[in-house]
Amino acid sequence: MQVIGARAGAAFARDPDLKAWADTVPLNPARTPPELAQSAAMQQVLGRLRTSAGPALTRMAQLAGIS
Repeated sequence: MQVIGARAGAAFARDPDLKAWADTVPLNPARTPPELAQSAAMQQVLGRLRTSAGPALTRMAQLAGIS
């Protein structure tokens, strides 16, 4: 479930219009508050996430037997 959900979330976030809308919805746990979006700390976290997410999802998929 985690792999499928992460893939769906990533696809959703790739659409600029959907992402812009989702970032305004308070119930979206992945939204980035506008006041934090450009902060150095947020950029550092996003950089680590971008580096780690792909390999982590690949390994989770392998462990779950998902292609």
